[in-house]
Amino acid sequence: MYKLGEFRKEDIPNIKKLRNDSELINHLGAPFRYINSDVDYRWYDNCMQNRNTTIRCAIVEATDEDNI
Repeated sequence: MYKLGEFRKEDIPNIKKLRNDSELINHLGAPFRYINSDVDYRWYDNCMQNRNTTIRCAIVEATDEDNI
């Protein structure tokens, strides 16, 4: 089972992997641009600073502790 969860800082390596997958980006209809780790961490910090007006979620696997 899956649920929506807030991005966490430890998710950045997985996000980076997806954002730098040129084939995936091509299928999304966006131009591919390499994004380095510094940009990803600044993006994450900006998301956290704007949590009161912006929601960023990830689809995550639910655990038994989630009581879904």
